[in-house]
Amino acid sequence: MATAGEFTKTSSVKVITPKAHVKWAKILEPDYKFDANGTFSIMVIVGNKDDKGNIRILPEFEPLVKDINATLTDAFNETVELLKGAKKASLSEVSPIREEEDSDGNPTGVMYMRFKMTHKVTSKKDGKQYLLKPKLVDSKNVEIKSPNFLIGNDSVCRIQGELSPYYKADNNTVGLSCRLQAVQLNKLVEYNAVAFDEDEDEDGFTTGEGEFGSEVATPTATSRV
Repeated sequence: MATAGEFTKTSSVKVITPKAHVKWAKILEPDYKFDANGTFSIMVIVGNKDDKGNIRILPEFEPLVKDINATLTDAFNETVELLKGAKKASLSEVSPIREEEDSDGNPTGVMYMRFKMTHKVTSKKDGKQYLLKPKLVDSKNVEIKSPNFLIGNDSVCRIQGELSPYYKADNNTVGLSCRLQAVQLNKLVEYNAVAFDEDEDEDGFTTGEGEFGSEVATPTATSRV
C-alpha cells in the first residue's frame, strides 16, 4: 500500500515559462551557502500584490498558474486519502508562488517562483554521484557554454523545468518543487554592468539560432564523482 509522499496518481508537470524578469540568478556556478551539495537557482517574477493585498498574476503566467493550482490540488487529494486522524484534518498546501521579502524580512509585494537544481546528486539506482548543471541558451536557443558575464536582476529569461509534488511529514504539508532544467536568456542585464535591450525576439540576446523547448533540455551530468 502506498504511503504519503509516494505519488502514483499525481504526475510531475514539465513546464516552460513565458519570458519574465528574473532576480538572483545563480545558474553559472553552484551556491554552497545553504547546501553542501551545491545548488543552482533563479527567481522568476510572476506577478505582484496591489495596495489591498490582492495577488495580481501577470496575464502571460495565468495558464501556468492554472496548471500549478490543478496539480497542487491533485497532490493534496491524493495525500489526504492516505492520512488518518489529526494528520488528515490538518493537511495543508504550500504554493510554489510566494511573496518576496527584503533583507529585513518585510514583504515587497513581488510574487515569484524559484526554480532550483542540486549540483551533486546521488543516483538511487546505482548509488553513484553525479554533478549536474542547468543548460543556458541565448534567445535563438544556441547553448552558451562559457559565459563571460553574470546575469543580473531584471534580466529577461524563460525557464524550462519540472513541477514535482512532495509531502513533508514534519509540518504536514503538500507542495510542488520547481526543478530547474534550462534557462533561455532573452535580455541580459549584466551584474554591475549595462543592459542590452530587446524589443523583438529577433533582436534578443543571441550567439546563434535555434528554438527553445523544441527538445527536452535534460540537465547535463558534467562529471561523475
